[in-house]
Amino acid sequence: MRKIYIDNLRWMVVLLLFPYHIFMIYNNFESFYIHENEIDGLSRILYELWPWMMPVLFTVAGMSSAYALQKRSGGAYLKERVLKLLVPLLFGMLLLIPVQTYLAELFHHGTGNYWNYFTKVTDLTGYWDIPIFI
Repeated sequence: MRKIYIDNLRWMVVLLLFPYHIFMIYNNFESFYIHENEIDGLSRILYELWPWMMPVLFTVAGMSSAYALQKRSGGAYLKERVLKLLVPLLFGMLLLIPVQTYLAELFHHGTGNYWNYFTKVTDLTGYWDIPIFI
């Protein structure tokens, strides 16, 4: 049986992610975003939201998974998760994140290389190189 309150909680938090990430442009505490005029009120909103947004999403995902496993087998559930999560993840890692890496390097260093995402060890955001100690 579908739990409407879980669906409502999910769409409300997911919709809140859009203004949250847009507000990140105007915050005064993250150094790796492209900043416009910093607005203290927006930074305060972000500071109040960040501790609970991901935990709520993970809780809702866990509750949804528990109900989904009551309706389908583990194999069917796994296949569904691979198609809905793994395929988009790989798509983003291969096609979208290199563009983000290029734009971050262009903004922070004045020059960028699209292929750097594939050739250097980073934290996968494109903003910092991870030092390798051998």
